[in-house]
Amino acid sequence: MQVLAGCRTGEVPKNAPVPLKARNDDEVATQPQPPADAPGRDPARGRAAGTGHHAGAVFAGIVDRHPTLARLRDPNVFSTAKVGEHGACVIWADDDDLELAADNLRARAVEQAGGVSHEFVGNWMARHGLTLDTAAEALGVSRRMLAYCRSGAEPVPRTVALACLGWEKARKAGAQALAA
Repeated sequence: MQVLAGCRTGEVPKNAPVPLKARNDDEVATQPQPPADAPGRDPARGRAAGTGHHAGAVFAGIVDRHPTLARLRDPNVFSTAKVGEHGACVIWADDDDLELAADNLRARAVEQAGGVSHEFVGNWMARHGLTLDTAAEALGVSRRMLAYCRSGAEPVPRTVALACLGWEKARKAGAQALAA
């Protein structure tokens, strides 16, 4: 994987995007690629081929909320970015306290590009105490589709995100009508 944010110049502006090279929309790429028959590898989903997809993520807000990540503001520390064990995170300065999970970085990139991340669906379900079955029924989608969206295996369609927001609004309106 390549994390490219000022590594060439040594200057990392506070809100610099961090482009992530991904094989497809749900997985951050690592280099070198593991063999196609490696445990846990799914060649049927095209993860070996790679698409060259790039996404940028500004994560200054994450650094601001987590004091343990403050060292990432130092260009010398930031330039040490590399793929963590099993390609599941980005780690800086070989310090486990300076690591961000790849799926979280991807979610930030999706959201900052105007899309809806898998975390939106999971947070919506948790906020309303919904199971996968009850959430799928409420939205009028299949359980399988919602599971794919929630896990990040598939992108969240705008229609699903709008259905979540509409369901929330209708629920609030119903509660207000009952209270009146």
